[in-house]
Amino acid sequence: MKSFILIILFFTTQISLGASKEVKNYIENLYEKKSKEKVENLYRYFHSHPELSGKEVKTAARMAKELKALGIKVTENFGRTGVVGIYKNGEGPTVWLRADMDALPIQEESGKPYASKNKGVMHACGHDTHISAMIGYAETLIALKDQWKGTLVFVVQPAEEIGSGAAWMIEEGLYKKFPKPDYVLGLHVTGKHDSGKISFTKGYALAAVDSIDIEIKGLGGHGAAPSVSIDPIVLASKLVVNSQTLVSRNVDPRDPVVLTFGSFHGGTKHNIIPDKVHIQGTLRTYSEKVREKMKTGLVRMANALAQAEGAPKPVVRYSESLPATFNNIKLTNEMIPVYQEVVGKENVIEEKGIMGAEDFALYSRNKKYPTTFFFIGGAPEDKSNFGSNHNSKFAPEYKKVLPVAVETMTRAVLKLAPKETQ
Repeated sequence: MKSFILIILFFTTQISLGASKEVKNYIENLYEKKSKEKVENLYRYFHSHPELSGKEVKTAARMAKELKALGIKVTENFGRTGVVGIYKNGEGPTVWLRADMDALPIQEESGKPYASKNKGVMHACGHDTHISAMIGYAETLIALKDQWKGTLVFVVQPAEEIGSGAAWMIEEGLYKKFPKPDYVLGLHVTGKHDSGKISFTKGYALAAVDSIDIEIKGLGGHGAAPSVSIDPIVLASKLVVNSQTLVSRNVDPRDPVVLTFGSFHGGTKHNIIPDKVHIQGTLRTYSEKVREKMKTGLVRMANALAQAEGAPKPVVRYSESLPATFNNIKLTNEMIPVYQEVVGKENVIEEKGIMGAEDFALYSRNKKYPTTFFFIGGAPEDKSNFGSNHNSKFAPEYKKVLPVAVETMTRAVLKLAPKETQ
């Protein structure tokens, strides 16, 4: 009886969708009765059947099937394995809703009954929650189509983990073949915060990234006779250590920058000086000026160290580059009341930007289109057997994360594309 009264209230009174407790109850009730079981089953399916970047064939097919079942016009194999869904509901703003779908090359150790069935592949970053929630909020928004006007574009993106999926879809004509956005929204589950919390950042939220590959060349020889060799291991070690002075002595300390080397490969045996060493690292920045200064500085330092030892010129390559993710200030300010209405003001956290990176950054097209990206907490109270994102034990509390994601995206569309008042 209570549910019936809420439904009557919703459809017969002119209420503020952004602030109405009745509407919150109605959305929660709608999810509980209509979508919850399906969305949770989808989550367990996707978590059990993860696919690596660019190989999300079955995941994409299932997403396409679920979107089509809701009456959404679907384009498949767009940007390799990407999926785009269009739902038109009269004249109004165009809102893009993006969810990434790829997994990571990690052997799962969560111990969950729905753990990965694919050896060495795991949804360790929560993209399974993103795509499952998309079906939930798509279904909810269609059920509420009398309460908003406009066009929804559901962007199911591959290969976020290698920083390529957004670019693939854009290169294939995402902005030319589909309605251009007035707003672009993205979310991410995080193990940093407990379930029931939402965090956001105004302005720059995630860093620009450049992957670094450096081949240090030397002159191989016997370990007992280093004087007749040029040791690339020593050269590479100097570069790894000395390059930190680029951060501490060449960049304004008020500008965020991180330079980390995570891979060092060279040599085959204890007493052999190798001919070359290969090191890999990552550069994270916000300022384009700092970014270029660091990149040119690293090349300059590598060349100088090699020249000092009489070694051949090193080869420095940058790849997997992405710009910083910028949350449009006006759009983000509009979203804050939505976050507060979903989880309560006390559970909404404003944070500084982090040095992680996301190819969601590309959707703004150099800030041409308003975008905003937020995080939903998924950590349990008992963290004794819990690992955060990219950990083999990452298992967010999906039964708490999914309804928050569904309600937040639903409320966002209701606010950004409201039905005209009568």
